[in-house]
Amino acid sequence: MGTDIHPFVEVDHGTSRVPFSDPNRIFPFNTGEFIWNRDYRLFNALGDGRNFHFSEAEIDRHSLYPPRGLPAHLGFAVENRYFHLVDDYFNHTYPRLPPLADSQADDLIASGKSILGRPFENKDGAVKRRVSYPSWHSASWLLLSEINGSLKHFDYSLEDASGEAQTTFALMKLLENQYGVGRARLVFWFDN
Repeated sequence: MGTDIHPFVEVDHGTSRVPFSDPNRIFPFNTGEFIWNRDYRLFNALGDGRNFHFSEAEIDRHSLYPPRGLPAHLGFAVENRYFHLVDDYFNHTYPRLPPLADSQADDLIASGKSILGRPFENKDGAVKRRVSYPSWHSASWLLLSEINGSLKHFDYSLEDASGEAQTTFALMKLLENQYGVGRARLVFWFDN
């Protein structure tokens, strides 16, 4: 079994001097993850994605920015894809993980395979738990300048990346040109 990446681009449409500080102004560029070819050097450069599976003695080099976890403020698309909603009757419209029953969520949390996310409150005021998918690992996020530094740290040329990854980074550059430096970020995680 291989390792895959689940990348999203989020954009800060706010005016705060601190990017991504207003959760109401964070929007996804994509509501489902981009599909990139497996490239373990790139995955390790971005966030130790493949290194996760190896002992310290087997790891040649760590990423410049170790996995940070999910950002404090997330757009809905990332939350919908990273977390199951705990609700037997939820009807969803965006790409998201299927809902879980309470007993399934309890088992995943008790086993340590999943974490709790920010609660979901529907329009009627009902609050539901969110539980991460058990195979996700090494969640992180990077700004474009950090991606460039990470690739350089790994002696990884952008030309070596797949067209899909190159397109994602070019998209981030265009978004920064439109909204300002540091206003586009790559949010990602890996699976087994």
